[in-house]
Amino acid sequence: MPKDGEAFEEKALLDMKKRKFMNEIRPPMYWNFFEDGPEMSRVKHVLRYNAKPTECYSDGRVEKILTTIEEIGMNLRKYEESKWAMLMKQTIKIFEDQNKQYK
Repeated sequence: MPKDGEAFEEKALLDMKKRKFMNEIRPPMYWNFFEDGPEMSRVKHVLRYNAKPTECYSDGRVEKILTTIEEIGMNLRKYEESKWAMLMKQTIKIFEDQNKQYK
């Protein structure tokens, strides 16, 4: 096996070890779940209605992010009405499409 191939394999094994470690210490119902592997065997992404991101991280980082998102939303609504309307339309469409799957 060429030297580059060995380096690639070594890095891949290290990455897998890191992912396994992170998955073990992350809180339940975490947001940024990514899964490698064949498309057919991956777990589908689910928008979780019961996820509680503010309870996952007690250091206040989620509250800061949510505050920033609220501020951006208020500015869009007040100063960029067409962009706000498009954002709302697309957001509602996501949930409409998901709802159709359950009917």
